[in-house]
Amino acid sequence: MEHYLTEFFLLIDQTKIDIYNWAKNSIFYYQFFLSIVSAIIFWLVFSHIPESKKYKSLRPIVELDMYQIYSSLFHLFDLIMQYKHASPSFFQEKIRGGTLSRNDIKLGLQNKCLNASYLFDPKISHLLMPIGEQIFESSKKIEQLIDKIFSFNQFSSPIELLLLEKIRQELKKYDYDERRIKENAVSVTGYPAVPVIYYREENFYDLYKLFIELQDIVLNKNNYFDRNIFIFKIQYLFYSGQYQQCINHINKNRNHFSEDINFSQNYYALCQYQINNKKEFYKTIDNIYKERPYNGSLVSSRSFLKDFTEDEKLINILKKYYTEEEYEYFKVTIEQEKEHFDLFMNTNSSLSKYHANKDFRLKPIEDGENKL
Repeated sequence: MEHYLTEFFLLIDQTKIDIYNWAKNSIFYYQFFLSIVSAIIFWLVFSHIPESKKYKSLRPIVELDMYQIYSSLFHLFDLIMQYKHASPSFFQEKIRGGTLSRNDIKLGLQNKCLNASYLFDPKISHLLMPIGEQIFESSKKIEQLIDKIFSFNQFSSPIELLLLEKIRQELKKYDYDERRIKENAVSVTGYPAVPVIYYREENFYDLYKLFIELQDIVLNKNNYFDRNIFIFKIQYLFYSGQYQQCINHINKNRNHFSEDINFSQNYYALCQYQINNKKEFYKTIDNIYKERPYNGSLVSSRSFLKDFTEDEKLINILKKYYTEEEYEYFKVTIEQEKEHFDLFMNTNSSLSKYHANKDFRLKPIEDGENKL
């Protein structure tokens, strides 16, 4: 043992001598080496570490603002797809799932006009919704958030900044300032042939594609995570057909958001149904509804169960825990909403034909045959 220790210390001494001789005979390289080490230490202490701390403290602000832009864009698309004021659209699942088509947007715009002065045609005025002011307010909020993020540009990636600038440019393509949105429909040439904002179809569709890119960043790449992100990512994964990923996301996070356990478990059950695990689907549904969630209001669960009103096994599960009257009210409400959806589709399809007769440059939507 003493022999090995002696050899070890002799090796250390020899190494010291070698370093000394190298330093003595290589003054330039030694000084260069010291300069590099000094520069690295200086960079770490006075630049990298402070900047890293600053990034960690301020990056969450950028991510929160991107989430708010994402949320505002979602509400903008929900607005242009509404069938009446103060009611959510029938297209929220498509908007979240990234499957809203250009034809959907075209359909949604058939009953949307800029302001009340465009309700000049008595044949269709009762069917139109002025939304110019809401578009303006939403766009203004999004632009302010984008400006704020650009002021923190060192905490954003070039890809994020480019995407946000594209969003800004699409919003400003039809720049409705406060004066413009209140402008009267009547001009020196009279009323326009078509009162609705059909001309924003391509603009909104391009904006929607940017929304999908932003959704991927907000839900999948940012560190900002709260209850809303948990819920929205469930919907995004489910409605985009990523059922196993949705199950994994729910399993990973459900215990962090126990107040939303009924919501997440309903989507967990729906995912199991979609991957053909019917046994787990019915078992989960039974476990959920034996507790009579949402204060015993079965109709509050209609968005989850609307496609299963002909499923005898599921109906039997529900009827174990709900009265016949509660189940019938649930079923009637779903049927009424289906009628409202069909009415919206048929009405807006008919409006597109009406507008096409007024302006022959426009092509009508063929879906829906109800006449005005």
